[in-house]
Amino acid sequence: MTEIFTSADLDAVLTGAARPLLLTDATVHTLNPVIGTMEHADVLIGAGLVVGVGPGIITAAEDDNAVVIRATGTTIIPAVLDISAMLAYAPHTEGPGTAGSGTLTPGVPAHLAVLDDADAPDLPTALRTSLTDPGRLRAVLRDGVPIAWGGT
Repeated sequence: MTEIFTSADLDAVLTGAARPLLLTDATVHTLNPVIGTMEHADVLIGAGLVVGVGPGIITAAEDDNAVVIRATGTTIIPAVLDISAMLAYAPHTEGPGTAGSGTLTPGVPAHLAVLDDADAPDLPTALRTSLTDPGRLRAVLRDGVPIAWGGT
């Protein structure tokens, strides 16, 4: 497997700060009840916001001059947890859900965490790992800016 979230990747993100950032080919837990969880999905970040989430966004990456980071083998979750978003996402609840804070939905701040798939086989495990063992996080972005990357 190709190494991901390397110092070279971080350099590309930091030197391309004015360009959109695309994390591609990951499992994405949006915590948005309408969007749900997607495998082999992309997360597009621009100007500190989530611009798009879904499969196939990579096809437009060249048009947007995006910095592309292949995130194969990882899981992406919101880095800001909102209990009301999690309750709305839970399959046993009913209601309109939420598309705001604590989700990975277009238009919200790009606060996200990236874990290896082995550390996140499902959403509860991903959340537990990120909260109890933050050293296992591959990357953390706040407003689209890396605050942790590849263990640094």
